[in-house]
Amino acid sequence: MIVATYNSEEYIVSTLNSIMSSPFNDFEVIIVDDGSSDKTVQKITENFKDSRLKIYQQKHMGPANIKNYGIHKAQGEYIAFLDSDDLLDKNFLASVFKTIKNKKPDLIIYKYSKFLDQINDVQQKTIIGARISNMGTMIWNKVYAANILKRISFPENTVFEDVMFSAEAFLISENVVYLDEVLYHYRQRVDSLTKNKDTKADRHLDIIKCFNSFFDYIDFNKIDLRNEYKEDLSILMNTLILDHCKSILKENSSISDKRRVVKKLLEYRKTILNRLNVNKLDYRRSKILTKGLDLHLLKIGAFNLLMGIDVLKRRIKEKKG
Repeated sequence: MIVATYNSEEYIVSTLNSIMSSPFNDFEVIIVDDGSSDKTVQKITENFKDSRLKIYQQKHMGPANIKNYGIHKAQGEYIAFLDSDDLLDKNFLASVFKTIKNKKPDLIIYKYSKFLDQINDVQQKTIIGARISNMGTMIWNKVYAANILKRISFPENTVFEDVMFSAEAFLISENVVYLDEVLYHYRQRVDSLTKNKDTKADRHLDIIKCFNSFFDYIDFNKIDLRNEYKEDLSILMNTLILDHCKSILKENSSISDKRRVVKKLLEYRKTILNRLNVNKLDYRRSKILTKGLDLHLLKIGAFNLLMGIDVLKRRIKEKKG
């Protein structure tokens, strides 16, 4: 189990308790701290005296690099990820160990729930499947065979490093197992970085870097994509683009920055078409997102038009004066 931490003192003890309290012994927890300035490491060392837990301290490697480092340090035959403020279900290890013993999978996918503060405050149980397009881009609702993870890596120096990681793992896995169980509990935090409206719009262009890294991986390893995988990948990538466009429009960046970044993201859909020879959307979600996006863009266009007219009026008035 890999746990990447950065200023996680508020939740890290409860997070680690969700796995360290397990009666099972055949596992290790790799904690990689990315230069925390709070008491994260101190709280871990004070609350846990357990040989199953190993701490590695680094200096601001970033989310992608720190996870790659954790994979390098892991010694188990299977690897999972736990965010430093989330919780594993009490049945996690029992279900995973049983699946590994009986089916020897390359990749395990399972359901998760969302909650606010207390574990009994469940907000939503998610719908997850065993396809690239519906298994989720998050890495923490999956268990990976170590020999699979040794063949891939997170794109270095990226912010949205997870978006295509599991897709790469899926494509090189021969035995994918889906568990119809909630084994992970995701904490929703208002102050989460992923919900910060004050971030710059350009940050979202990072997904293009991740997409390009994915295509480079496919080319380098000469992976022959089946048609169903091409369709699934197109659904996934197009939906991600629309999701990011939707997030950009809600953020506090300037209107010009929003338009510029949204335009670049939407233009990248041509690259998806060229690389996969298919441009397909998950219509159940994308129709709503696309309509909302069009409405927001119209509003932005109307605002810019009004601003332009206002500027023009002022210039005419100045010339007359």
